Amino acid sequence: MAIESLDRFRGEFKRYKANHPPPDFSEVIDFSCIEDHKTEVSCGTTGTSLYINYTLLPFQIAIFDAPPGPSREVVQRASLLGMKPPDQWQVCGLHHVPGVMVVPNPFLAGAQHYWVARCIVDYPCHPNVCNLDAHMTRDGNGKLWSPSCDKMMKKLTWVTLGYHYNWSTKEYSPLNQSEFPADLSSLSSFILHCLGFHQFRAEAAIVNYYQLGATLSGHTDHSEKDLTAPLISISFSQSAVFLIGGKTKDIKPKAMFIHSGDIVVMSEQARLAYHGVPKILSPPGGKSSIPRCLSDVELIQRIQQIQLICVTETHRSTDNEESSGAKRRKTEVGGRYDFQDILKFDYTCLQTNWKTFEQYLASTRININIRQVYH
Repeated sequence: MAIESLDRFRGEFKRYKANHPPPDFSEVIDFSCIEDHKTEVSCGTTGTSLYINYTLLPFQIAIFDAPPGPSREVVQRASLLGMKPPDQWQVCGLHHVPGVMVVPNPFLAGAQHYWVARCIVDYPCHPNVCNLDAHMTRDGNGKLWSPSCDKMMKKLTWVTLGYHYNWSTKEYSPLNQSEFPADLSSLSSFILHCLGFHQFRAEAAIVNYYQLGATLSGHTDHSEKDLTAPLISISFSQSAVFLIGGKTKDIKPKAMFIHSGDIVVMSEQARLAYHGVPKILSPPGGKSSIPRCLSDVELIQRIQQIQLICVTETHRSTDNEESSGAKRRKTEVGGRYDFQDILKFDYTCLQTNWKTFEQYLASTRININIRQVYH
């Protein structure tokens, strides 16, 4: 009893996991509605960023300055990746957990659909590794998704990308890796660069697929050789309660809602903090509902935008090939960021089949957590 009383993380985890009676969510921070609850109490600085302390329910949060006004090139990159210009992001944190940054859904309307499709259709394919590999043999490219494979997809719980995490030894090995997806590397590097982490390299990722009722117990991510690089987590579809505490379980964690499109970055003291997911929230509109940001209406908006971007990029590529600046532009844009997967993606097919994706997403939360393994 004495030992359990010291495990304050476990106590909070059990509280929010409970179904009967359902948990009281009044103390859970919802960064998506900060403007409805905040009261300014003081100002200060952290690193090079200004912040204002606000009381939100019983906690204090930090509102960091948005990334500075971006250049035209940065706005173009953001648009290609499906993101708002960085100076329009709201960047939040928790004073009790230094190093945490939360960016509530900075994605453009309809842009999440691409990343959801990549997680469902493409990332589980060979040579990437998934939990189902221990129970079945996959032929060809190992594709799992089809409109008739709902039962199979419900059994999918994780996929590893890049350096494949060994769940038995809890280690990474250079002998067990595949090429990291260029689009996901571009997305994570772009986000972290805008937030001040300029040296980050995406080398490994775990894509988690949570069905309603699933949990992720409290843990720390400490298997990477470089523990100074941040972790970045991107969530899609159903909302969840996320707990983050300190370096030991005797520190009471803070609870926050994570909604579709939300980004969480863990760095500095938070890099080795205990964290977990005690509850995936049932859709507020019933079992068949998905977040509005994943509607087919918003997808149509994104398709129109992508079509315009493709025309612009085609003209730009032609102009660059005819100018002496072609090599320079390739270095600036293509060296760190690769948009080919995004530009070549079949958005018309995605729109045609989106209703089948909706059926899966109605009971699923997808989370991508990306990390740098080596120095």
